[in-house]
Amino acid sequence: MSSYLTIESLTKKSSLKKVTLVLSVATALVTLSSTAKNQEYDNMHKQLNIMNDILRTSLDSLKLSKRHKVRSVQSTYLKGQGVVFTIDSGSSMQWRSEGFSFVMPTMPPVPIAPGSDNNHVREIEIVAENFEEEMELFEQEREGVRELREQQRDIAYKLRDVERDKRDIEYQIRLGKDKSALKEEMKLLAKEQATLKKSKDSLDAKAKKIAKEQKQQKSKKAKQRATYFQKINTTLVETLCLYGNGLKALPKSEYVNLIIKSGGDKNGRGYQDNMIILNKKDISQCAIDKISAKDLLSKASRYQF
Repeated sequence: MSSYLTIESLTKKSSLKKVTLVLSVATALVTLSSTAKNQEYDNMHKQLNIMNDILRTSLDSLKLSKRHKVRSVQSTYLKGQGVVFTIDSGSSMQWRSEGFSFVMPTMPPVPIAPGSDNNHVREIEIVAENFEEEMELFEQEREGVRELREQQRDIAYKLRDVERDKRDIEYQIRLGKDKSALKEEMKLLAKEQATLKKSKDSLDAKAKKIAKEQKQQKSKKAKQRATYFQKINTTLVETLCLYGNGLKALPKSEYVNLIIKSGGDKNGRGYQDNMIILNKKDISQCAIDKISAKDLLSKASRYQF
């Protein structure tokens, strides 16, 4: 009986060791898999941070003025899809048209940074300065146009009063009242009317000039804007051609997605975002000079949203 228990006990111990061994191996495999994935994402984070800096440095050279510049480049990774770079090209109010049609500037979003540093503080200051300048220009232009319209309205009222007085005098003349005095008064009214019409013509000419300048400014800004965003697109693609192979953690079957904020066509009071989707394989081909940056851009999927 005791021999039987001893054998049974040994058998159970042996089975327990096997189960323990299997569990240990399984746990080790899960741990290794988890560690490998964490390492994969850690590498992706590092490479994206480096690429953010490279893209931002390349785009900084496109600054037309302190009011027209790329504000930030942010990135993330979508597993199975690829990396996404979001380029904040600046508020759409930077491209608003000057003239009679005014849209109240809206405060652009304050840049968000994971930590507080001098560069981030300066970026916030620039946003505030730009907005303050926009508000000053808006108030000056609105005040100038309001004054012009008030002058035109006042002259229109005075001309209407003169016309009414002339009709009243003509009526009195027909009634046979003192014609000499009435005719003298009519001459004064005609003189005042001529002066008012001259002022009216001058203000109308000024209004037409402003409208013409507005149209020219609108056309000029549209051309500047088109050139600016074309340069952004070209610079992004050229930079990826040079440094895109640095995204080694990105699988070859996935994509580099570029979102250029407000980089598309006008939509209401703002602009649509411009989307450019590049295949990692095509970027690699460009990096080894198999295709040009122009070819890479032509191969991209593009749309606005």
